[in-house]
Amino acid sequence: MRTAAFWCVLGLMGSATSPTRASDDTVRARELFRAGELAFREGDYPTAALAFEAANTAAVSGGSSYNAGVAWQRAKALARAADAFARAIDTGGLDDTRHADALARLAALKRSLGVLSVSAPAELTFSVAHVRSGHAPRRVHLSAGRHRVEIVWADGHRSARDVELVAGRETALRLAEHEHRQVDPEMPSASQPAERERAARSHSSAPLGWTLIATGALSMGAGFLLLSRGISAREEFDDSGRRDAGAHDRAVAYRTWSTLTLFGGAALAASGGVVLVLDP
Repeated sequence: MRTAAFWCVLGLMGSATSPTRASDDTVRARELFRAGELAFREGDYPTAALAFEAANTAAVSGGSSYNAGVAWQRAKALARAADAFARAIDTGGLDDTRHADALARLAALKRSLGVLSVSAPAELTFSVAHVRSGHAPRRVHLSAGRHRVEIVWADGHRSARDVELVAGRETALRLAEHEHRQVDPEMPSASQPAERERAARSHSSAPLGWTLIATGALSMGAGFLLLSRGISAREEFDDSGRRDAGAHDRAVAYRTWSTLTLFGGAALAASGGVVLVLDP
């Protein structure tokens, strides 16, 4: 039964969108309303809610929106339920009992939901959570927390805004016509990454780091060469029976200079490594 009701509702919703006379719209609204009642009795609350909302689209009725709110609440879609109850209250046409019940349900739901109030040029459409291609001005009930609002401007430009909603509070999102001509920080242009890369390179310390490492490597190479010559001079001094003063002085000098160049080269290479690590 639920599957049959589901396909029945979809078929009726599709037919309701075609251009018809007012009387035909009323007939379709009644058919959709009955389909919603059938799905509700079967416990298929999402299908029932969609059928009641389609009935309201075919012929605006506070009763259809009220029933959609009850069905969405049974389906645990609390934000959509709050939107439906608010729409039912604004549309009117409810008897005193259902009007009071809609007010009470909406007040209870609002304690755990935030409200996003969108004001923008009429040509703009926005999408957020369960709302698709909505038009401003409009108030949308949403769960507390961060939500992304996707915007399509009149000229086709797309952008996005992140909003933070607090339970029990209303958050305003005001969009001016000129805003879409500015670069959207959430959606950078294709040239921005290349520009940032060029800017980073112009301020990079990498060339200095590699220069220090290369200089340090050359210095350490020279140090090893001096050390080798110092060892040869020491062997020459030992072979002379430790009498060749010139060989002794050369051995001391080579040892001193090899020590300086080795440690100096190591320090330069280490400094270059630190510069590379810290380079932004």
